[in-house]
Amino acid sequence: MWSARATTTKGSPMRRIPILLLTVLATLGLAPAAAHAEAVTGWVYVVNTATRKCLAIPDGTTAVGTKAVQWTCNGRNEQKWLITGTGRSTLRYGVNSNLCLAIPGGTTEPFVEPIIWTCSTNTDQLWYGFDGQDTLIRNAASGLYLDGVGSGTSMVVQYSFIGDDHQKWYFVQTTAP
Repeated sequence: MWSARATTTKGSPMRRIPILLLTVLATLGLAPAAAHAEAVTGWVYVVNTATRKCLAIPDGTTAVGTKAVQWTCNGRNEQKWLITGTGRSTLRYGVNSNLCLAIPGGTTEPFVEPIIWTCSTNTDQLWYGFDGQDTLIRNAASGLYLDGVGSGTSMVVQYSFIGDDHQKWYFVQTTAP
């Protein structure tokens, strides 16, 4: 007979509760996620899951302050990014690796478009989320997520967590420019 007293013997009610809880969660589709894939590093194309477009800098410009966009993937250098570091990483621009993707001033305002800026150690240039397919990319300074706004636009912004495919990105390994 089961009692409220905690015991540690094999098969006791206290040992069965976690298994029962995991079974219920799995049945509801709420089971804990598997461990993340190995962190992505090196040269990549950063592709939006919803739009299937690549993160890019228009026309391969190296002008500091240029806004990032999403374009149809074409294999050009302006769509190549170098992921450096683990955990908090930088995205270095393929045409000029002294330029990094940044959120201007680390602002926490939504709908702000990321830009390229001279690489530094500022947190507005640090990003989390390079752990495989369909991942969220979050800015370390603002705490907001990279969002490929709509399928018919080239706009990329930072926005609060929604978790839909416009905020999910995947990485395609490539060679250095």
